[in-house]
Amino acid sequence: MDYSSITQVFEAREISFLRQKYEGDEGDSHIFYRLVEAYRKQGDLKQVKDLLKNNKVDLGSHHRSLLSLFEGECFLGKEFNFSPVPYRVFHNPFSNSFQEDLWAVVNQCKNEFKSARVYSNDKSRVDKTVRSSLAIYDKHLGELKDKIHAELKSYFKQYTQWLNAFQIAPLNDDLELEVNVYTEGRGFKRHRDKGEVGAGATREVTFVYYFFMEPQKFKGGDLLLFDYKRDKQECNDNFLRLRIENNMLVLFPSDCYHQVTEISTVANNSLVEGRCTLNGWAHRRG
Repeated sequence: MDYSSITQVFEAREISFLRQKYEGDEGDSHIFYRLVEAYRKQGDLKQVKDLLKNNKVDLGSHHRSLLSLFEGECFLGKEFNFSPVPYRVFHNPFSNSFQEDLWAVVNQCKNEFKSARVYSNDKSRVDKTVRSSLAIYDKHLGELKDKIHAELKSYFKQYTQWLNAFQIAPLNDDLELEVNVYTEGRGFKRHRDKGEVGAGATREVTFVYYFFMEPQKFKGGDLLLFDYKRDKQECNDNFLRLRIENNMLVLFPSDCYHQVTEISTVANNSLVEGRCTLNGWAHRRG
């Protein structure tokens, strides 16, 4: 049974109901906020932005913060309770030749992909109930690693300057890198990349670069970013859904909670037909 399809049907019905109610009374703040959150969870961010910009209710601090993100600003204050994740998306950041280099690595190392590991208290283990992707690491990237660093440098600079209000620590030039592939039935449950001890404790910024075959051979694999309290290291169940695109780069703080939704409908369930990412972390300096 495809539970994701069933969920999408219920979400569409809820949005239709809320839209009808809202159009009957655009000053109803309760219906307005429910509609915004329904669109946000569905991943229709254009509708979210349009509602927030053209609303007839007073926006609370959370939704003022959300609107600022859509408008390219980073407006986050200490008075906020649970806040939206300050993420940035860059569309078509890299050339076709860069993607070709990544595909060459995937094909050359297709027998080297192993079950990705999860980390806790500076120890790693395979736990497919939490994370079920297949991965290769820095050592498999060879000479391409230097090119990756060079290509990403400007985007990290843009992102950290944009985040100046969020007080991200100065970053090392070196990056921790992985290539992950999600095929049918694979996903990654809610988690945060920054650990309490060990190497994971110095992760400051996470990046995910998506590359996959077109036309797309799979469904699912969306990135969910959960509202969270940074100082308390906790999140709630409200999230923003990013529907991924080929040749798309996303950056966000490593201490935020996020999730990869389960993949379905990969025709031959092969690596090259799956959801491929180059992802990793920039660590704080010192």
